[in-house]
Amino acid sequence: MMRNVYRYRYIVVIDFDEVIVPRSDDDYSSLVRRINNENNVTAGHPPPHAYMFHNTYFFRDLTPDTLQPAHLRTLRYRRSAPPSEIYVSFID
Repeated sequence: MMRNVYRYRYIVVIDFDEVIVPRSDDDYSSLVRRINNENNVTAGHPPPHAYMFHNTYFFRDLTPDTLQPAHLRTLRYRRSAPPSEIYVSFID
């Protein structure tokens, strides 16, 4: 990470077993651009220093969610982490 800190505008730091999947955008650049546009990040409001994303875990050793069809294995083992009570907000 430190090797690239001044080479790139954004650096994605994740574990090897984690992936950020943009659900409504085609790529990470579009995702960050949309977040900035929705939060009025302009010359008067600089962009945030970090972005946080919701985690969803897939644990095969837990009891599967039988409400999901058997062929959707990923959905059957999905567990979402509750939102943190500590969050970063834009300050006007």
